[in-house]
Amino acid sequence: MYDRTLIIAAVDLRVLADEELGGSRGTGQAARWSCPNPDHPQTGRTPPVTIHTSHHGEQRWRCHACGDGGTAIDLIIRTRHTDTRTALQLLATRTGITETTTGPTPPLRSARRRDIEPPVPQPANGALCRYVDECARRLHEPAGGDVLDWLTTTRGLPVDLLARNRVGADIGARQGRPWGLPIPAAGATVLPAVHRDDLVYVQLRLLHPEPGRDRWLNPTHHLAANPRIALYHPTVQRHPEIIVTEGAIDALSAAAGGYTAAAVLGAGHVHNPVTATLLARLPGRLVLVFDPDPAGDAATRRLPQLLAVHGRDVGAIELTGGDLNDHHLAAGHRWPELLEHHVRHAIRPPSTQREVLCR
Repeated sequence: MYDRTLIIAAVDLRVLADEELGGSRGTGQAARWSCPNPDHPQTGRTPPVTIHTSHHGEQRWRCHACGDGGTAIDLIIRTRHTDTRTALQLLATRTGITETTTGPTPPLRSARRRDIEPPVPQPANGALCRYVDECARRLHEPAGGDVLDWLTTTRGLPVDLLARNRVGADIGARQGRPWGLPIPAAGATVLPAVHRDDLVYVQLRLLHPEPGRDRWLNPTHHLAANPRIALYHPTVQRHPEIIVTEGAIDALSAAAGGYTAAAVLGAGHVHNPVTATLLARLPGRLVLVFDPDPAGDAATRRLPQLLAVHGRDVGAIELTGGDLNDHHLAAGHRWPELLEHHVRHAIRPPSTQREVLCR
């Protein structure tokens, strides 16, 4: 038997849809795909399928024309004209998940959720590793000057911290890249994710995204699978706590304060029990610092519930007036001292009396 919940959690449905449905029109929340239902004739210029994350943390697709939809399993059933068992086998092979003899994982609300075992992040494609190394060098060359200035001046991140975490610069069409990695129209920051010294993933943060377009670019699955969590390390480890943020830039701000930081790579992963399992494996007390918006508030309430299944207690810092990087910029040279104060007094969520960090 295969663990359906674990397989669905391990698959990036957007990447799978690109592969199975021939690519999307649009990016980010505006991305749409053709319908895989063979009984649905494609009409109109706009593909009717969108992808969203359910309140249970599952990625799902839906055709707004014929009403068909479902999970990654249903997508494989439609596109490969196969049954559920075969679809599970195909996705299990894709994600490196092995068959289990103990039956499927119990529902999310069960305390036995701790039995979930995420696949170990695999080293990225060699071409992607060479790309990351080249971009890390280019950041400190004249061609990468705009990206370096954005990181150090606009974002306030120290140069030695960028080098410590292999952050790089992608200069656009002139930059060599492996097939499957999108080309930014202009400069982009290259943010690698490393697991035990091996590159396992990378994200590109556009410096100047077009209005209404996604700021992030991601590699296709054949280059690297999204590990959900990326660790960023300070140049000097000053504190044992680990700060959990919604993205890499905030995580680097936490690292600038002397903390190891765990960036959740994608808002849809925050509510996923697999993400909680990965975080629970990290040593040290976890302190959540999410954006001051409804999604961030929901994550601050939900993630501690998932971590409690693993016996992990967490703290939370509530932000007002911007994200963690905004607070970093506002604090200037006082940032390490200010962040340490709030981490020390961070309390257990959910609560009406959280530690509040104001600008």
